[in-house]
Amino acid sequence: QRNRETELGDLLAECMRDQIGVDLVLLGSESIRRPSLGPVVTVKDFMEVFPFKGPVIGFRLAGKQLRHIVTYMLREESFLDVDRTEWFQFSKGFCCEFDRKKHSIISLKMNGKEVDVKDVFTVAMQKHFFDNMGDFLDLPLKEVEKNGRPVEVATNAPNVLEEYFKDHGKLKLEGEQRLIIR
Repeated sequence: QRNRETELGDLLAECMRDQIGVDLVLLGSESIRRPSLGPVVTVKDFMEVFPFKGPVIGFRLAGKQLRHIVTYMLREESFLDVDRTEWFQFSKGFCCEFDRKKHSIISLKMNGKEVDVKDVFTVAMQKHFFDNMGDFLDLPLKEVEKNGRPVEVATNAPNVLEEYFKDHGKLKLEGEQRLIIR
């Protein structure tokens, strides 16, 4: 079920993905503090929606690891107790169909191609979430670092988004289901 906060999260993740040039952005949903932005966006409005300054970390994630974090994120307690889990917005190109009764992924695609366990993706997320990936996504940093050294791809997440908005004028999010729960 989509809502305005989900749509705004999709837009912010998409903008960050395009600006940084990675395959996928995982944007912590608690980073988004208002359900909408616009039609005219002031700096004050923008800072109320996305107030958390800090670096963005780029890293590599294997297909097997991506499948693991998605399955973990969609564990049953995520549906029952909102205060005990973190949801992430996935940028454009990501699509997961999940069977809640079987607790398994039916299909996981990046840019229309089924994710193979051996695929490797360049991913970005805010440093806070990266540093705590073990808690948020059940993936220890040691496992992520086996794919290559993580790097800081931007010093300040809001600056990346602000620059994108300045360069692209009016933006409209096209409807795209990225997470389908059966």
